[in-house]
Order: sequence, then structure tokens, then C-alpha cells
Amino acid sequence: MVNKPSPIRSLKARKNEIELKNLRDCNIRDSVARIRHMFWLENEVKKGIVTEITSAEKLEQIQKEDPNFKMKSFYSISAVGKNAAIVHYSTNQGDNSTLTLDKVYLLDAGGNYLDCTSDITRTHFYGDPPSDIKDAYTKVLQGSINLASIVFPTGVYGRELDVLARSALWKDGLDYGHGTGHGIGYFLSVHENPPRTSYSSRSSDDEFFEPGMIQSDEPGYYEDGYYGIRLETAIETVKADTPFNFRNKVYLKFNALNFVPFEKNLINECLLTNEQVDWLNKYNEETRNHILPRLEKFPEIKEYLLMKTEPFKYSHTYSHCSSNQLNRSSVDFNSKNLLLIYVLSLILSLIFFLILS
Repeated sequence: MVNKPSPIRSLKARKNEIELKNLRDCNIRDSVARIRHMFWLENEVKKGIVTEITSAEKLEQIQKEDPNFKMKSFYSISAVGKNAAIVHYSTNQGDNSTLTLDKVYLLDAGGNYLDCTSDITRTHFYGDPPSDIKDAYTKVLQGSINLASIVFPTGVYGRELDVLARSALWKDGLDYGHGTGHGIGYFLSVHENPPRTSYSSRSSDDEFFEPGMIQSDEPGYYEDGYYGIRLETAIETVKADTPFNFRNKVYLKFNALNFVPFEKNLINECLLTNEQVDWLNKYNEETRNHILPRLEKFPEIKEYLLMKTEPFKYSHTYSHCSSNQLNRSSVDFNSKNLLLIYVLSLILSLIFFLILS
């Protein structure tokens, strides 16, 4: 008996050029379906008749319009309020809650198409969100952006990048109890390792990232009995164009495959760094470029998408961000000024001393 990982799993993890081309196009089509569903939800939730099950069924109905769609890639996790705090909530076995304006709604869903397997999670709030939920969502988003924007050399494992997705939560003593990323198959299993991004993974079967690997980027946060937040985007490992190549190493980065807007009314722009704003604006611009041409039959949804992808500004330009959220940077700035003034005063005192003497 040979107790080793099958070499087939490694070959499957590294998608070839034809698979990658199909994956990119297929995930964009699936993103279009998801955005059409988001638009439908925005209008229907106000009526108070949409449930967890009918929402998931509506998304599948839209996905089925694609001739390459064959089935859902897993049972959709369609969860309202406290149900969203259950990471692997079963919609069919739950209480089939009604979507409302005052509760979080989490939808983790995907499809098995002939040319890809998709897996997307977005979290929504259709009314005026409480500040604690808004801050938690923003920290989860920051983690997603941190992972998506990293550049790293070959030979790096997912467990070594996991801290990027958790750092914003860890600063507040928060965390989530699942991995940050899993491999995704090609019209196969939606969970297909390698790769895997989880700092708790110490398996000898783990493999480092290589070009052509597809995985999820899905940090989250869950308050038992209250709400849950998860943001999941499929990402492709590609070669990075760096100005230098230390010791002739190849550097890698991630490119997004899904283009579904993040929930703008859940983002606390005061918490975002300039680099995170830049990434978010670029993602929104790419979302427009990929999705708008495919919405010619849906002019209302085009307007909706433009609204959902409006650019963010840097936090210091917002007047409402001049409170405690920016105090730290203000203190740093003032301290530097005071030090400079102190040094200048010493120099002037020395000059006067020399003149008088």
C-alpha cells in the first residue's frame, strides 16, 4: 500500500489555459446572474414576502437561463439574521425566515456549469444597518482585500497568507472559526484541495501556490444568535509583474474571477486605508467593464450596478471621518509637527547664542 496523495489532485489543481479561459468567462456569466438576483431582491424584500428558500430558488431560476448551467454546485446557504451566524446553515432544514429591512441576509451560492464551478458569498442589509454590524462587515472586507491584493514569491503556502485575511479582525480580538480559502474544481467539487488557506492547516498534503490554481477568498465574522457575515470571491493565482526578482524568484498575485459588488451601505469608509480604497475602486471598475456589456437587455439593472459601484474616496476626505476613527493618524501627524518645531527652536536658539557671543 502506498500512503501518498494522488498525483491527480495536483494536476487538477493547476488549471490549463483552456480551463482558465472558460473559468474566467463562466464566472463573469455567473456574476451577471448574481447581480440580476441582487436587483430583484432590492425590490422584492420591501414587500415582505421573500423567504430564504424563495430567494435561493430565484437565483437558481436565473442561473438556469445559461445553457451551460447543469445544477447548483452545493445547497445554497440562504440565511437571515441569526441563521447567518451558522456557518453551514441548511436552508431546507432551517426555519425559512423572511428577509426584512432590519436583519442581515447572507447568500452563499454557486453553480456547476459545463465550463466552471462557481462559489460566491455576499452579505446584504436592506435597511439602515447598526454600527456594530457595519464595522464588522468592513473588517471582513478589509481582510478579503488584504488577501486579494498580496504579491508573494513562489513557495508560499496558504497557511502563511491566512493572517492577512484575519488581521483587521484580530486587532479587535475577533476571528472566525473556518478556513479562509479552499480550492475550487472545474465542473467538479466546489471544495477541491489544494490549495487551502488556513493558518491551522499543518497537513503534509498541503501544496504551495502556483499559477493556474483557483481558490476562494472568504473571511467572515459571526455573532451567535444575532448575525453572520461572509464575503467570498473566487481568485486565480497568476504571475505578478514586479520591478525586481530577488534571486530570480517568480512572484505571484491573485486576480478576481467573480465581479459582484460589495454592499455599499455596510462599508464604513472611515476604516479603509488608502490602499484598500484603491483596490476597491479598481474592483468596481473591473466589475463595470465585465458586467455592463452583458446587461444590454436590462437597462434598470445597468443603472443599479452603476450606483453600486460608485468610487470611494479616501477616508480623510469625508467630514464625518474626523472623529476617533482618524485620531490616531492625526496624533501621529501632530507629534511629528511638534518634534519639528522643537528641533527648529533649538537651532534658532543656537544661532542667536552664536550671534550674541
